[in-house]
Amino acid sequence: MRNNALIFLMMILFLGASHASAFEATITNQTDHRVFVDGYGVAPGTDHSELAMTIGLNPKETLSLDFMHYVPSGLTGRIYVENPRQRGWLQIRSVTIQGGDTDGISNFTPMPGNTSWVICWKAGIVALPLKDNQYGFCKK
Repeated sequence: MRNNALIFLMMILFLGASHASAFEATITNQTDHRVFVDGYGVAPGTDHSELAMTIGLNPKETLSLDFMHYVPSGLTGRIYVENPRQRGWLQIRSVTIQGGDTDGISNFTPMPGNTSWVICWKAGIVALPLKDNQYGFCKK
């Protein structure tokens, strides 16, 4: 009986400690479009970025992306645009977790900590039709 109580106590401590080390990225979609954001991280014992979690955001919504046991390394995403000239999904410009725009996942580098981001326009003057990578992530 005493061993069971000790095991139970150790499980509570382990679960509490593992949750406390989780990192989050708060994402605000300030656009009028639906968005999906992919959070990439580096798992313990590995040296490459992999998909940690995907979240979907409605227009004007803010959500947290939980990296769980991953150390955050970067963000990618898609935005659904609908206007008189086009309708469909476009790529959101990838960003490293440090805040630099990048060509892709291979350039992501991990950095522990929580971050906050806004889906923002990155391409200067708006001209239709919209194209991939004109929207991006701006660090709050």
